[in-house]
Amino acid sequence: MFLDIKLLKNDQIMLEEKHLPYDIENNIIHFKLENFDHYLNRTHKIFQRESDEFCFTIDLEKEKCTYQLKEISGDFDIIVDDSYWNDSENTIEIHYVIETEDEKSKIMINFNN
Repeated sequence: MFLDIKLLKNDQIMLEEKHLPYDIENNIIHFKLENFDHYLNRTHKIFQRESDEFCFTIDLEKEKCTYQLKEISGDFDIIVDDSYWNDSENTIEIHYVIETEDEKSKIMINFNN
């Protein structure tokens, strides 16, 4: 199973990758991009990006964002100013604006099963 992904800031493409392998377990999609692990929880509308140093989690259902620094075990809550999750059978679109960034972020994922 493969997916295509676009990451945009203020509608400008910052990163685009095609044909990334992914797996699904308990309705959580996992893929690697730029040496980071990414998780999408379709049930609870959660996007997570993780490395050995940090974990960025945005929960669009609860409009909550957390940045965790693993080395110091510190969590920082970030206010979500705006968010939107659109999910269909073959696509997921995530839009959000967080307090620490003035830009609109958008993640567009297409599944190629």
